[in-house]
Amino acid sequence: MKKVRISDVTLTYAELSFKEKLEIARLLDKTGADVVNFGKIVDDKVDLLAIRTLGQIFTSAAFSCTVGSSREEIESVAKALASAKKPRIVVSLPVSPVQMEYVCAKKPADMINLISDSVAYAASLCADVEFEAVDASRAESGFLASAISAAISSGARTVTLCDTSGDCLPREFGEFVKNTVASVENISGVTVSVCCFDKFRCASASLFEAIASGASEVRVSALGKSLPGADSFAEIVSTKGEELGVSSELNIMNLSRICESIRSIVNTHKSGTVFDNRVGGSSQSTSLGEDTDLPTLRAAVEDLGYELSDEDVVKVYDAFLQIAAKKLVTARDLDAIVATAALQVPPVYRMASFVINSGNIIGSTANVVLEKDGKKLNGLSMGNGPVDAAFLALEQITGHHFELDDFQIQALTEGREAVGEAIVRLRANGKLYSGRGVSTDIVGASLRAYVSALNKIVYDENF
Repeated sequence: MKKVRISDVTLTYAELSFKEKLEIARLLDKTGADVVNFGKIVDDKVDLLAIRTLGQIFTSAAFSCTVGSSREEIESVAKALASAKKPRIVVSLPVSPVQMEYVCAKKPADMINLISDSVAYAASLCADVEFEAVDASRAESGFLASAISAAISSGARTVTLCDTSGDCLPREFGEFVKNTVASVENISGVTVSVCCFDKFRCASASLFEAIASGASEVRVSALGKSLPGADSFAEIVSTKGEELGVSSELNIMNLSRICESIRSIVNTHKSGTVFDNRVGGSSQSTSLGEDTDLPTLRAAVEDLGYELSDEDVVKVYDAFLQIAAKKLVTARDLDAIVATAALQVPPVYRMASFVINSGNIIGSTANVVLEKDGKKLNGLSMGNGPVDAAFLALEQITGHHFELDDFQIQALTEGREAVGEAIVRLRANGKLYSGRGVSTDIVGASLRAYVSALNKIVYDENF
């Protein structure tokens, strides 16, 4: 029975708050993963402090952080990892011709030297060093073998082969791993790890093909988005492990519950974290461009928390392409696109009128009138500010309270008579519904956005 090591990369996915990272790290410590990766450093002060703190949480798993070729970065990370019981530095560098040229501006010979120097320096500061071959599945086989051999000679104890593009089918990836392992003479005794991005939704199968071909460590995520889910991988091992001759130390009994808790933390995060996927050193920027494909956009929408039908995803994608042709699309933009294009329904409630009273010496009150089936319904409420009072008045009218998952406002035009846009995301029975409102009055825009989301809930929930 072959025991496979598990490398969890959940912490690399999102710019979560310090508190949320701590909460997720405590949960990951219970999964039975062999390695937990923090990802790359984005904000030196915040991330390095987080690494020092999180490193003390993991009792049995190695705690790793990803670096590039900068000696300053490697040294900073090594110091931050000193608090971890089992620290690991992951040197992540590209090995495909395109990425070597455009990311590092290096020719093959220079890239080999850079890999050797970076891994050697990391090994001088940390006993456990991993070399991550980014975009390895698209590298030239001869060069890839030389790069891996150089990394091992310089001190790498683990080598990770990445299908960064996600283009390999399971059998292809298995053959790739088999041929690569066979071509590296000094790979004996080194852990071969694999990372498969789930472009075709068959990455879990690719992992098992890789294991059969010589890999002994795999990357998973509790989120199960871009990479195979830890719980789904564990379920396959539990069901087919004896037949496949594969075992792991994952906590199969409690893993589903733990992963669900982690997903809940990430899905309720309020900062549009989907656009900062830093797994495997293949950093996706904080914006999406017009070259974004439909599966990538669907994943982005799902990571924002939405569950859309295939028809609505297509509508959102069409609207996205129109915006992306003019500018890069941010998380805020995508929220607005979903609110405008997805789940458009006949309005049950219509805004009739509203009166808001607010000031620095009086409490905020809202008198809101909606129309439903030709009848006018009135809500009167006090709140902590004009928008809060307005939303409470709407709840009074409908007789339902919905969790306000997110509320965003921004100016669409400039000047004293600027037009404002509001995005409201409401959660009903675990599902997100978004609405968009535009007005020169920001409270009016907020009310219209709320009513838009409300109508979608009414249509879907049939109340």
